[in-house]
Amino acid sequence: MRRFSFIFCLLLLLGLSSCEDFLKQTSQNLVTPTTVSEYKDLLQGEGYFQEFSTHARFINFMTDDMEYINYPGSSPSTSSYINMYQNVYCWSQEIENDNFKDEWYGYLYSQVLAGNICLEYLDEVLGSDAEKKVLRGQASFQRAYAYFLLVNTYGEPYDATKLGEKCIPLTLTATPVTERYERATLGEIWAQIKSDIAVAVECLRDYSAASNFEINYDAALLLAQRVALYMNDYQLATTYGDMLLKRRHDLWNISELGPMLTCSKQSNDGPSVTGQTEGFINRSTNCEILWNFGTDDAVYKSIYNVLGMSETELFRVTNYYPADLSHDGSLMSCYESETNLLPSTAVDNRKYYYLMPCRNKYVEDKHWTPISITVKMYLKTLYNWSCTPCVIKYESLTNTLDQAFRTAEVYLNQAEAYARRDNPDTSKALELLNTLRRHRIKGYTDLVSSDFTSTDELVAFIFDERRRELCFDEVHRWFDLRRQGCPELTHYWQGGVRFVLHEGDEGYTLAIPAEERSFDASIPNPRPSRTAE
Repeated sequence: MRRFSFIFCLLLLLGLSSCEDFLKQTSQNLVTPTTVSEYKDLLQGEGYFQEFSTHARFINFMTDDMEYINYPGSSPSTSSYINMYQNVYCWSQEIENDNFKDEWYGYLYSQVLAGNICLEYLDEVLGSDAEKKVLRGQASFQRAYAYFLLVNTYGEPYDATKLGEKCIPLTLTATPVTERYERATLGEIWAQIKSDIAVAVECLRDYSAASNFEINYDAALLLAQRVALYMNDYQLATTYGDMLLKRRHDLWNISELGPMLTCSKQSNDGPSVTGQTEGFINRSTNCEILWNFGTDDAVYKSIYNVLGMSETELFRVTNYYPADLSHDGSLMSCYESETNLLPSTAVDNRKYYYLMPCRNKYVEDKHWTPISITVKMYLKTLYNWSCTPCVIKYESLTNTLDQAFRTAEVYLNQAEAYARRDNPDTSKALELLNTLRRHRIKGYTDLVSSDFTSTDELVAFIFDERRRELCFDEVHRWFDLRRQGCPELTHYWQGGVRFVLHEGDEGYTLAIPAEERSFDASIPNPRPSRTAE
């Protein structure tokens, strides 16, 4: 594939008056795009959210799925991520520090630009009308998804009563300007997202993508359904969802499979690993992947694992133990029978396919001696194995990227939309939930309406199910917390102090990065200063 990897930075460095000026230049190292095919190469080379995980991973540290822990040990050591993500984890007014810079904002605007370039020059390039229609659809999807991520990170949660509030800049052109970009309103950003994704759905309707690496019609339908759900347009969400489920309804049935990886006790009192080694996000085995994107960088795939493998002070997936930091809202506990409305004999296999649970309860004087283990995955040397849950959701082998749009989300979006409509259809919502859960839980018993005292209770359960199913996919958990009214969260920190993100807290909206604000004093930082409580 041809790559136009330095177009964007040269545009800025050279200060050219427009993309057209740049694209007209020739160089032995530059292919000047003149055809639809070449612009598709540009979009795939500079867009497609290839560095999604690299720039977005910090967001997960603000949720209730990650926690700080300091294990006792004879050789204390601190994970480098402690200093990197301290401000993020404690919801500080400024999340950046000497060890971490928020590059997510700038990266997403580079993804907007990739779409804008294709859309701006589409009518001038060589190609058939059918080819141009596909490029328009893919570029519109690219821009819609970039703005969707931007507004849900740096804008206030969607609220029909606050659509006039200033939000983030909105640019629909590839032509650089010398004046600053004014911030658009929340309503303008969401209207543009809705418009772009509608164009994508229409333009990609008859296109058969070469693979699920390519932006395609099914992915566009899912994003359209998601956008409608976030905008509380539940009728539209179910319309898009019905269209998609008629085409793609498959789910990977892991309910009867053995654990992906299982810890077992050895005679030397150390851990061993058995079981399958391919990650759940695996396009060669997982029939529910609609669009596979992101990175194949093993660093990200193990980012939530290595944080517990060699250090005693670290971040980890929220767990039940140790007792002095236990809380019912941990990610690991939400798979258990009591919180998952399951009989005691049922087993939610997602706990073993998405996460590596602790082998047993944490005991203060217990500390595993590290031993070497050869595993086909990225886990090579394990420390503190009995007390450090970690993420094993991502495929570590080749030919699979780490993020995916999946049909599982379609079922969850659809269930929520049916439950939250003006005239709720709880039977349909339960049917969708049960279909998904039968493919995940061994010994499953269907949910029935009498399991819930109200529709609100059912909706709350659907959000819990989203947490179980979509953990560490994209940044769903943070966005879902915002959609649930920004509930109160507590993070414990060094010395046992705690930081609280209060209900409705403005800390649920990230400030536009300080470097951007330094060029425009009119951009506020909405986040309050925060101290330990």
